[in-house]
Amino acid sequence: MAKVDIWMPIYIGDYLADTMRLTTEQHGAYFLLLMEHWKSGPLPDDDEELAAIVRLPRAQWVKQRTKLARFFVIEGGTWRQKRLEREFEAAQARRESARESGKKGGRPRKEETPKKPIGKPIGKPMGKPIGKPTDNLQGNPQETSSPSPSPDPSCTRENVSSSLVDIHEWGGRR
Repeated sequence: MAKVDIWMPIYIGDYLADTMRLTTEQHGAYFLLLMEHWKSGPLPDDDEELAAIVRLPRAQWVKQRTKLARFFVIEGGTWRQKRLEREFEAAQARRESARESGKKGGRPRKEETPKKPIGKPIGKPMGKPIGKPTDNLQGNPQETSSPSPSPDPSCTRENVSSSLVDIHEWGGRR
């Protein structure tokens, strides 16, 4: 698997909270150590190598070493930064997941839900059932099962037309 070495996540709030007491030179050195660790793995516990990584003369590196060493676990001849290693593993897992998804043609597709046929009702019917007055549940011919009321006798074509004219007058149209 190829390494994820073209980017590195930096959580600015966490970084600043941990490094507020570093000098500008120490910030630069620490950041260079982090980037080398990200790109190449644990750092060697060798002052010549570490001085070269942070681009300081050896004597200047030795002065900074104690302050910077507290951000690393130094054991077995290496400097390791635990948070960086966790972030690196997570980045590799994301990269691998994206690679596998790419082999499948991109993002995994959601299961398609079958579409409901057009014309079939969804949910419970509203109102009374439509039918002949004798089709009601009690068989009472007096009760109508029509969902709409009887037409208003005052609703004639002329009355409706004059109402529309009134509406247009309110809207400023004629």
